[in-house]
Amino acid sequence: MGVKIKRLPLYSLLFFMVSYSSYADLIINEIMANPIADESLNEWVEIYNNGSEEIDLYGFVIGDGVDNDTLSGGLYFGQGATIPPKGYGMVTDKATRVYNNFNYNQNVTKLYTDDESIGIGLRNDGGVLYLYDSSGNFLDKAIYNKTDLGKSFSYINGSWLQSNPTPGYRNSPTIGNNLTSDECDWRIQILINKTNFETEDEFEFRLRATKLYGGTTNISGRAYISGLSGILIREYKPWTNEKATYRRSSSKYSPRLESGKAYIINASLHTLCKDKNINNNFDKKIITINEKPKQNTSSIYVDEIYDLSEDNTAKFGQVIRVKLKIYKGDTNKRTVYLWIANNHYKITKQSKISIHDKFMSSDITIPLQINPNCDLKYPEGKYKIKVEGLGTTSEKAIRIEGFDDNLCNLNGKEEVKNKLEYKIESYPLVIENNKEFKVDVRIDNLDNTDHTVNIWSYIYRGPRCYSGKRKLNLKKVIIRKRTSKIVTLKNKVYGAKEGNYNLVVKILEENKKTEKSIKDNIFVINKSRNTILFNKKGQINCPKALSGKARIVYEAPEIKAKRLAIFLFTGLLLIYSIILTIKR
Repeated sequence: MGVKIKRLPLYSLLFFMVSYSSYADLIINEIMANPIADESLNEWVEIYNNGSEEIDLYGFVIGDGVDNDTLSGGLYFGQGATIPPKGYGMVTDKATRVYNNFNYNQNVTKLYTDDESIGIGLRNDGGVLYLYDSSGNFLDKAIYNKTDLGKSFSYINGSWLQSNPTPGYRNSPTIGNNLTSDECDWRIQILINKTNFETEDEFEFRLRATKLYGGTTNISGRAYISGLSGILIREYKPWTNEKATYRRSSSKYSPRLESGKAYIINASLHTLCKDKNINNNFDKKIITINEKPKQNTSSIYVDEIYDLSEDNTAKFGQVIRVKLKIYKGDTNKRTVYLWIANNHYKITKQSKISIHDKFMSSDITIPLQINPNCDLKYPEGKYKIKVEGLGTTSEKAIRIEGFDDNLCNLNGKEEVKNKLEYKIESYPLVIENNKEFKVDVRIDNLDNTDHTVNIWSYIYRGPRCYSGKRKLNLKKVIIRKRTSKIVTLKNKVYGAKEGNYNLVVKILEENKKTEKSIKDNIFVINKSRNTILFNKKGQINCPKALSGKARIVYEAPEIKAKRLAIFLFTGLLLIYSIILTIKR
């Protein structure tokens, strides 16, 4: 077990009276030396100011006896390094991922070393750390032992103990050691920067699940978007029984809802561990989308690049996906071209898509196959994703490096493999009998050749199909090379009793005999029902409905008014009849 040692050599009486009285209150309080992934990027040391005065640590030194690093802060040109009394500072390297992966106190002072690691790197099997002021005077020393993967070493009640990490928070034995292995507290948040949006293209959101305490567990997260009348519009499933250690963030969702309306977003989180605070397992936001006058000028914007490594680089031979935000104004031009190049080399083939409708916005994701650089003629470094079309251009920088000889055959030529990917992009979770609904299916063609597929969908339960003939909405679709396409399939359910059914999408690729299937659940209601399927916590009430005993959670005001009017009219008629009887 580690030992806490504090010594300060005599420098001068004045320094001892003025500086040591405050500096001696600084202690190394917690050490994360064995993170689950990316050692140096997720290592950190917590420093606690136990005094009554704020202390500026700019220029202080932390080290391990082999290598020392000077500290600076993240604000005010690196000088925001002041820790308030009874406050915490966190020491990381400059390229840290700590603030993305750990649930830290937002008030913590962010301190950075002038190196790529703390000392020569915190050792998984234990080590020693020293803290010095800017004049080289020794302030504190901490000896830390080997810890389990994902655990920190914390100074608690005068002793060093292994615990769950608490960056920027008080080290607690309840959180650190006495917590039962299956207890936890996780919360879910809907992350949006505002609640009123000018256009449907502007609205986007993410989900974030954060561990407040507990160990590693499996989580499932859901988000539902509905109108104010309660009709479900979108459902998202970012995590389904997925392992989570500290924090999980979903991808960015851009549902492109109809403008001029308000919507409700409900999010819920389920954990395998025993969550001690269920209240923060739900979140709710109400947003509105305004209508914006049509713009005559077209615009194209490279919104996001997917499939990059953690340092935001791509490799030669890799397939990346580029998300474009496209608005077509008053122009008859319809083709948009996409490729990657630098000043000397074009390293992808040119992909193209067609945009037909004027005054329409589109979010389109296009895969790009980067040449594998088999003959090493392309230099590593900075390239640009270039977009051109509709009378405008756009570009975004990207770094490409690395080489994989498995992507080249013995003749030095690129080996290309067919690759088609399918995903149900959106569909209504709740549908009505005899009412048409749509299922959007995204097909990604990552191949260098065009492909043709037959695709159809239907609703079934057991051996029976409830949407007519199984191939009633069959479509034959051509997906051009290195592009993505959204295929919309229309369905209608006939004569189904209220309850849970199965939605299946079938795909048969050209020259193949075996069909591919994508399945999900869907809930059928009678046309007469006008209900919101969410309770006050944002939970969908399908479990009740699955048993055939669905109840009305909320009725729209107009339905309530109609029902009240019927009761009122019946009552007046009854009173009038009584009066006539008495007069006789």
